[in-house]
Amino acid sequence: MLRDGESLKATMIAPEIAAGKYVGNLNVTESSKTTTIVDLVLNDEIPQRAIDYLKQLAIVYNRQANEDKNEIAVRTEQFINQRLEKINAELGSTEGQLENYKKRNNMVELKMNATQAVANADQYAQKLSEANTQVALLDELTRYMNEPSNRHQPIPSNVGLSDASATSLINEYNKIALQRNQLLHSASENSPTVTPLTAQLDDLNSSIKRAMTQARAGLKIQRNSIAAQAGKYEGQINNTPEQERMLTQIGRQQEVKSGLYLMLLQKREENSISLAATADKGKLIDTPVFAGKVTPKNYMIMLIALILGLAIPAGILFLLEFFRYKIEGHNDVAKLTNLPIIADVAIASERAKTKADIVVHENKNNLMEEIFRSLRTNLQFLLKQHDKVIMFTSTTSAEGKTFIASNVAISFALLGKKVVLVGLDIRKPRLAELFGIDDHHHGITNLLVKDEVNWSDVKEQIVPSGINDKLDILMAGPVPPNPGELVTRESLEQTMEQLKEHYDYILIDTAPVGLVTDTLALGRISNATVYVCRADFTQKASFGLINSLSMEKKLPNMSIVLNGVDLSKKKYGYFYGYGKYGKYGKYGKYGSNGKYGYKSYGYGSYGSYGIYGNYSKSHYSDINDDSVKK
Repeated sequence: MLRDGESLKATMIAPEIAAGKYVGNLNVTESSKTTTIVDLVLNDEIPQRAIDYLKQLAIVYNRQANEDKNEIAVRTEQFINQRLEKINAELGSTEGQLENYKKRNNMVELKMNATQAVANADQYAQKLSEANTQVALLDELTRYMNEPSNRHQPIPSNVGLSDASATSLINEYNKIALQRNQLLHSASENSPTVTPLTAQLDDLNSSIKRAMTQARAGLKIQRNSIAAQAGKYEGQINNTPEQERMLTQIGRQQEVKSGLYLMLLQKREENSISLAATADKGKLIDTPVFAGKVTPKNYMIMLIALILGLAIPAGILFLLEFFRYKIEGHNDVAKLTNLPIIADVAIASERAKTKADIVVHENKNNLMEEIFRSLRTNLQFLLKQHDKVIMFTSTTSAEGKTFIASNVAISFALLGKKVVLVGLDIRKPRLAELFGIDDHHHGITNLLVKDEVNWSDVKEQIVPSGINDKLDILMAGPVPPNPGELVTRESLEQTMEQLKEHYDYILIDTAPVGLVTDTLALGRISNATVYVCRADFTQKASFGLINSLSMEKKLPNMSIVLNGVDLSKKKYGYFYGYGKYGKYGKYGKYGSNGKYGYKSYGYGSYGSYGIYGNYSKSHYSDINDDSVKK
């Protein structure tokens, strides 16, 4: 009772919300692995309310268990009663046939001189009766399961079915059906807690039907075998009097019906005993008591705060790494492939670019110049003596292979070498556009269509670059309808042989190998392959293709050039070798046998130069260097 001036505030909440709160605060644990005893602990703001809840929970649990048990028993009783009515009618009909036959033939009682054949026939008739009984049960259960009203409802289980597999599946089905019906008291059929059980029932329903189908097939085979054997003995008793034979046939029908009727009566009694049993499934051993305060726990809160303080930053870092699906720098490439990384090419400033996006110029001393000089030097080490042909490719377009090839060509030309840049990306040619050459008639496709190629033919298709006297361009030429077939012709080898006689280096700009297969066909004419990837553009997944090409040796003497390194971003400061110029590893050893192969002299840690200071701030560089993006 409230005193004067006091007030009471009551908050009404939905029963589902209240039930969910209690379920969330209830903890159920096994007291031991060898017993069926569980410990129930309920956390609540009001101790007495928790005690009352646990007491009532035991009562409700037993009530629900009895209801579930009785539901199966009731449905089983209904099924048996329906079958008894049907079998009783059939039995009455058979008895009527027997009575009428006796009246027609003036027979008072049945006396048969049983022979051994009749005995054997009766024995197999009994087996046939048992098989027919099981088939009849399977048919009735199938009809019961096919009724729409019985969908997702318990199936009669104790009806005398002999098939262990079907019986086991029916018991499992009934267990889940009861659980589903219990949940439907507080949830809809579309509830996330109900739909998984519905799916399980549908699967079990199909499994039960399959099991019963298999059992029915087996019983039919067994029945046919028994019937065949019985027919053998029937043939032996055909000589018995007609009256005796007819009575035997009617008696067999009656025996089948009587056996099924008696079995169903027995099962109904067993089911009635199960229905009458009201023993509780669970028992409250100890009365619930108040166990003391459990929350809040200051030490636990501090521990959780510590864990969250460590886990959240770690999770953020993990997510950042997880969503980095593109390479960002040298270290990323080194982790993804074992191929040598011969250069990290920075993004050039627009002021450094001239015609054809050329950033390499004569008598210049800037960072981009040093990058391509180093790349040129590394390519010279990769090539064996008398090797001249270098092809440039990438996984997709826009990774900078043409830019790299053009500037490497200029770099070789500045050495006084005679260089030709060949455009074999004949599906999407860019050399003419890049070098500002308004000529789409000359090109290598005019040579590839020939059966025989000589130097005069090749020379006719070559045009000067307009940038350096030592650099010539052999453009793609007119785009053919069959580029894939064209690059496989023998005329390509003839053209390359002519170029080798007149040039020191032959650089080939090819199509992206991840888009078309033309480049793979060009591997036969090349001595080295420069595979260009681009920072913040090339996907890490592309290195699966790169490593596959290397392992299968589909491209010759492969190496990696990382293009598009943005030195204005701090994250690239340690990726690019020239930013912190220095450490060449085992640079300079020529290996055994005096060969210049890359592997022989251990040119290993190109990208990690770092012990000799900062190149851009040293006296080796131009103080006004603006060749790279800053």
